[in-house]
Formats: sequence, C-alpha cells, structure tokens
Amino acid sequence: MRPDANYEKWMTLSRLNRGDKVKINSGETVEFQSLKRTNFVVKKSDGTTWNIFVNNFVELVEKAIIVNKTSEVMTLKPGELFYIIRNDQVMVFKFEYIKGNKIHSKNPVTNGGVSMDISMYSGRISEL
Repeated sequence: MRPDANYEKWMTLSRLNRGDKVKINSGETVEFQSLKRTNFVVKKSDGTTWNIFVNNFVELVEKAIIVNKTSEVMTLKPGELFYIIRNDQVMVFKFEYIKGNKIHSKNPVTNGGVSMDISMYSGRISEL
C-alpha cells in the first residue's frame, strides 16, 4: 500500500463483498467489485468498471445480499457442469464428487482433475 493511501479506508474496503454499494467522493453510488493495493474496482450504473483510489471512498451505502450456495452444491450429480467466477473470468467444470469442504471436478477442455473449496462455487449450468 502506498504511504499516501488512507489505511482506515483500505481496511473498511477490505471487509466489503462484491456487489456492496459504496459512495465515492464525487457523490456517485457505485457497486464494489474488488480491492487492490491502493485502488479498488467499482462498477458504475452504466456497466463500466473503474479503478478508484482508496482515498476516494466515502462510505458504505448498502450491503449486498449474499446467497449461500452450499446447499445447491450438494445437489450436483456426477458429470453435471457448473461454473465459478474468478478474477472476472467464468470457468466451467464437470462435477465428480465432494469430499469434506472440497469439490472434486474435471476441466472439460483438458480433462485434468481440479480440487477447489466449496465457497468458490458460483452456479450450475442447466443447459448449453
């Protein structure tokens, strides 16, 4: 973090989730996406994303509703396709089984095995 970045604002931003509504010093209310070392990424109402300096954060306006998807993960059947969103990239996997809190799956392109935490699950692909 740069020395001129406000540490308290950075700590507040680090506790936010994707989708939370925040107010920036221009008066706009935007949707929080992610936090970097000195900037945070927001999505404006027109769909564009912007990198905003940490010091331009004013306040949290509204918390996003977080949907617990762990019950949906438990209903997946072997061979069913699901996706995760990582760094604004959608990745598709073929479900195999769950062991503990890990999803074991295969990458359908490379057929390589992948193990990931249940919290990474984003949704089921019902039809292609």
